[in-house]
Amino acid sequence: MKVTKIEAAGQQLDAAIDHFLKEQWVPAIHCAGAAEELCSGEIEKHGGKKLLDDLWEKHDFSDLVAHKKDYVKVSNLFRDWVKHANGQHPDGIEIEDWHAFGIVMRASIAYGRLRKLGVAPPREALDHLMRWFSENEKRLNEFVESLPD
Repeated sequence: MKVTKIEAAGQQLDAAIDHFLKEQWVPAIHCAGAAEELCSGEIEKHGGKKLLDDLWEKHDFSDLVAHKKDYVKVSNLFRDWVKHANGQHPDGIEIEDWHAFGIVMRASIAYGRLRKLGVAPPREALDHLMRWFSENEKRLNEFVESLPD
């Protein structure tokens, strides 16, 4: 079976969303990380930037971190923890739904950028994720508002 990077990204995104909706955080994070990586490569081929790079340039994160490498490290903490075995990560980690949601959303946004470029087809799984988001929006907003300034 021959598959393109965009098709592989779409399948990984579908799997990430499916795992997320089943509350299976580890495979959701893992698949979303793979989807985002594949999408980022395709976006760069079309002259765009990786999502985290783009966000770093457009927003001021200086109240959280001083350097871009620290921003990327924190942003990828859960993704890297579930994917890599190294001495830099703790043996165990507490993963909550919003950790998985953030990474699944990053992959979804990256895939959406490919859609805007006209190189990726629609994904039904994104409709399911948006339904979940609308059902949980109040709880997510309350969480964001509870974060320290």
